[in-house]
Amino acid sequence: MATFLSESEAKKQVIAAGKQLVDSGLIARTWGNVSCRISESHFVITPSGRDYLSLTESDIVKVAMDDLSYEGHIKPSGEKAVHAEIYLKKPTAMFVIHTHQEKASIVGTLDLQSMPVLTHKSYFGDQVICAQYGLPGTKKLRKAIGTAIESSTGQAVIMKSHGAVCFGKDNQEAFFVAKELEHLCQQFLEKTTRFLTPTDQEANRMGELIEKISQKKESDLMEADEPEINDRMLKEMENHIQSAYEACQVWVLNQGIFHDYSLLNQPLYPLLDDFAQIVGTKVKCLEKFDYADITRALNKASAVIVRGFGFICRGDNQGDLQAVEMILHKNIESQLYGEVLHSQSKINWLDRQLMRWVYLKKYSKQL
Repeated sequence: MATFLSESEAKKQVIAAGKQLVDSGLIARTWGNVSCRISESHFVITPSGRDYLSLTESDIVKVAMDDLSYEGHIKPSGEKAVHAEIYLKKPTAMFVIHTHQEKASIVGTLDLQSMPVLTHKSYFGDQVICAQYGLPGTKKLRKAIGTAIESSTGQAVIMKSHGAVCFGKDNQEAFFVAKELEHLCQQFLEKTTRFLTPTDQEANRMGELIEKISQKKESDLMEADEPEINDRMLKEMENHIQSAYEACQVWVLNQGIFHDYSLLNQPLYPLLDDFAQIVGTKVKCLEKFDYADITRALNKASAVIVRGFGFICRGDNQGDLQAVEMILHKNIESQLYGEVLHSQSKINWLDRQLMRWVYLKKYSKQL
């Protein structure tokens, strides 16, 4: 017979796990969620839209597995149904962690039914199932996770265009599984891109780009003069943006992967749903550094690309800008790996629009 933690102790462990995840870099801000089973019928879970570092026991919500009802006025995580599905399908699972961790998220944008486990790990079996995509918080997503869990012999599932969900007998095991999954995904991406055939010119071109990005070398993808933008121009641009959007902050990302992607002279679309929510449904690429065009583009998204320069981002505060930077980086990597492997699972137009609308109208107001 299973032994359950008391509700108070379970809440303490959920809080501790959330802080540990933030410290590890597997999650940031309010992304992801953590829960602990406290009985055959209930679990406790992190609330929706709350900072993990400021949570107290009173913020953690008790939820019923069967109908997802909960106690109190604090709203539980929107992914409570995913956690309930795992507890119902896996009676030995006592702790569940859902993350938007980088490498697992990238694998989730590839057109894969599962990711082979290249090195034996007892927590994963011989493959990690990639659950079909569903909008966050929907019955479709819950059903997809349930199907994946039933097919899996391991303790982790990759969620297409979303992230990953891991579980264990306690918080430490669930955390270990999440960390190990990230290592497996990185290993898979590295080894798979090495197997490209030399006759595949497009794959070689993108493979060279990934290599240059990883080594932080100057890219020569386009034979065009890069814009000469000085500190004075950047300050004037910042003032122009801040006069249009009250109390906003501006970041410039023009090194490494951000600079190199701008040389491709193409927009960036969401391959991950946190991109659609937080960044926008499209990041436009501008041909030149024009204050008015940059400001207009930032009306529809949290970032804009200037060809040969990099990305310009705006947000209400530093936390917003850090989130935008992390999501852009993850989405660019996903784009490059997808092109290298000729394997990409995209979010459809309607889902992108819906997620952006819900985020702007509802979720962002909780942050």
